[in-house]
Amino acid sequence: MEDFNNRCFSRFENKNAVVLGFDTGLSAASFARMRQTSLLDKKGFIVDANGGDFVIKEWKPESVAEVNRRMVVYGVNVEGEPLAASLNRYIKSDADKEAKADFKRRLRLWFNARIFAEEKPDVFASKQEGLVPASILTGGKTVFFAPLELVKAAFSDDGAAFLKDAERYVHPELIGKRAVLFTAGALLYTLYSKKPPFPCEEGSSSVHIHTLIRSGVFTPLEYEAPGIDVRASEKIGAMLRGEETENPPDYVWEAGFSSLSPEEIETRAKQKERFVKKQYRIFKRRLFFSVNKPAVKMSAAAAVIMLIFAGMIINGRLSSPTTRGLEPLEVAKVYYEAFSSLNVPLMEACLQRGAGAGDVNAAAHLYVVNKTRESHGDDVKAPFQIKDADFVLHNAGTADEAVIKANYTMIFPQEAGETWAAEGAPGVNEGPSEDRAAMTQRADTLYLSRKKDLWHITKIEREEKEFFSD
Repeated sequence: MEDFNNRCFSRFENKNAVVLGFDTGLSAASFARMRQTSLLDKKGFIVDANGGDFVIKEWKPESVAEVNRRMVVYGVNVEGEPLAASLNRYIKSDADKEAKADFKRRLRLWFNARIFAEEKPDVFASKQEGLVPASILTGGKTVFFAPLELVKAAFSDDGAAFLKDAERYVHPELIGKRAVLFTAGALLYTLYSKKPPFPCEEGSSSVHIHTLIRSGVFTPLEYEAPGIDVRASEKIGAMLRGEETENPPDYVWEAGFSSLSPEEIETRAKQKERFVKKQYRIFKRRLFFSVNKPAVKMSAAAAVIMLIFAGMIINGRLSSPTTRGLEPLEVAKVYYEAFSSLNVPLMEACLQRGAGAGDVNAAAHLYVVNKTRESHGDDVKAPFQIKDADFVLHNAGTADEAVIKANYTMIFPQEAGETWAAEGAPGVNEGPSEDRAAMTQRADTLYLSRKKDLWHITKIEREEKEFFSD
């Protein structure tokens, strides 16, 4: 199998023909039990400009095949390279003009095709389709927009990769042309600075990235790409803030750079430092205001942003997680995201002392297992993920109590067994291993209470609805 993007797409030969596939990461038994055959109904689109004008063609999966003991949904082959692969090749290159020109061409081809498709009714079922760089194939004059459900299935065993290669380039709320312009702005920013506008630090979650994006918090491009045409920097900034409605002019696609003297470079560096510190002070004041003025309390987003900026300035990552400023639903979502990523400190920040001990022990154990394997030279991590989570808030009767129902699917090492899934007891060997995954459907009831303006989970009642193993 040709794994030319390492994440999303694959090409392999099936019945004497090369096909385009999406690795679901599931065995045949798990694929059937999870009823993933619905993936065969998802449509993608090919925008073809070989005839001069854009023409949209529909792409649908043909069938599913077992490749290397994993089920791969496949359809007719589409030539081209993932937009994310072209970008990553340029970022890793050392001032390679050819790699830069190639990505710029592919980026502009994608933008024109996506704007064309945006104007056609009923092409995209989801606002994120056609925007995830890892899900877009660009060729000479064709662009393939993969079905978003197949893309998410291909990333299902690595949420951190989906965050890095997908979510930080897609606005969580914008729709229509503004959403396309945002993604174009994020990719142009990365093109000129070799840095994404919304950094994905170790331990980051969707909540963190989405909060930064919603708030328009990023370092102006003129600080990250000294000497760039100010007009291009301002236009890209407007695209990232969701303020732009018109297609980028040529001076954005072909931004010029002026030479700066050593003194000017030093001045820009100082301006950047002051800008970051000013942003931190602003969010720190807002957080203080929210704590002391409940009537005009800030949203949870401001608290999360303050924490992110504090981490960026102090040591580049979150150091003292807290639930301050978060409402019960946000606390629940952050808890399960932290559990899925084995972020024990963040889990503990969401829990009252003594609550959720089984979950914390399980996450800590798997974290140690993975680190031990790394020390042995084994890069195969024990399979673990929480997915398809759904949360419902119920009235608990008082303003300082809350009850939340959480339903989700958990993927965990099959060797750990059903007891581990239910009770969080360790059970995965620590040496190099080829783990097989098992799955369970869970229904949790979370009880939360508020004390000193902090919400914490005080108790978790758990029901195992179904248990699957290969």
